[in-house]
Amino acid sequence: MEPENIQAFKDLIERYENISLEEIEKEWKSLNAWRGCIDTGEEIAYELTGFGSQTTCTLCRAVKEYCTKCVYFRKRREDFMFCCNTGRNEKTYNAISNAETPEELLDAFRQRAKHMKKAYSKYLI
Repeated sequence: MEPENIQAFKDLIERYENISLEEIEKEWKSLNAWRGCIDTGEEIAYELTGFGSQTTCTLCRAVKEYCTKCVYFRKRREDFMFCCNTGRNEKTYNAISNAETPEELLDAFRQRAKHMKKAYSKYLI
């Protein structure tokens, strides 16, 4: 079955490649002022890209939260699948989630985009 969110996937790669340090810093400062502290990049990524939540993720929204229709879906056994935050995608997902500075988050976004392009190149033709 062909994934139904290929265009959203391409758009997300472009977003990760083009997000600026200034944009991240602005959001970081804004949330920091509002909440008093920022624990990790996940909160900033959530605000900037919908990262980390099925209800806000651009890829999840494109398939109406049906993981089986997503580019990331991989059924390996009857009871297990690799998705956006597991298997080969886990390292770059966690890098975004655990970024502790705007610079780390920017690098994590760039690494995620590279990974997406390499690991899922067949959808980027």
